[in-house]
Amino acid sequence: MRKDRYTQGYSDAVTALHGKRTVQSHASFLLPYLKPGLRVLDCGCGPGSITLGIAQKVDPGEVIGIEVEDSQLTIARKKAVEKSITNVRFEHASVYELPYESASFDIVFFSAVLGNLNFPDKALLEARRVLKDDSLLAIREFDFTGNLLYPEDSLIQKSFELWFNLRKHYGQPPYGIGRLLKEIVKKAGFKDPFISASYEVFVDNHDTEFCASVFANLILGAWKKALLELSLTSNSEMIQMVDAWRLFGEKSNAFLAIAWCEALVWKRNG
Repeated sequence: MRKDRYTQGYSDAVTALHGKRTVQSHASFLLPYLKPGLRVLDCGCGPGSITLGIAQKVDPGEVIGIEVEDSQLTIARKKAVEKSITNVRFEHASVYELPYESASFDIVFFSAVLGNLNFPDKALLEARRVLKDDSLLAIREFDFTGNLLYPEDSLIQKSFELWFNLRKHYGQPPYGIGRLLKEIVKKAGFKDPFISASYEVFVDNHDTEFCASVFANLILGAWKKALLELSLTSNSEMIQMVDAWRLFGEKSNAFLAIAWCEALVWKRNG
């Protein structure tokens, strides 16, 4: 099995971006189904900001967040202590081999995980295994072909294209799998998924500047070595792209909306 490669990496800037995500902003479609007493598995929990929100909603139920990157688990555990949330635990585990008994969770949740995997189908089969009968799989995945950017800028668009090329090189769907959710959950044995879509919007100047700083960090950080080795760009062009992002973040009319798709589907037998 080809090893997954997370193109965004785990820099402070990326971790800060992920840490801003909450159960309200990135799992609102799931909120009506979070009831006290449920047992929930959050697959690929990152720094745990969404996981902790889920834990508060299902208390006194149990929530487990799993992640393969230990630095993210350290942050998540620290945040749980700071917030005095005791019905959650964070564990190192792979979505391909979940270390849990079959039919042991009421909800399995993925956010921005499947689109970063080489084998999302294998992860969904594992999710199905650990779900109880008549229990819920919830997924939120990006689909970059639906992104909106204003003012348009050729250098910023080029930075997106380089990201897509890197993802393709690492064996991942270049634009994510949001629009494929209906298809992939059915292939994993689920029936009649409810599919929706939404946007993550960066419009306030504080948000656009922050988003621009994240992309600048990625270009000259996590992506730089691979982009140069693959001869996809040059040092001078990367600096130009970073400058374009910084200028974008400072513009009063800057607007970026990232497309997401959601799936809710119950595990049914027969």
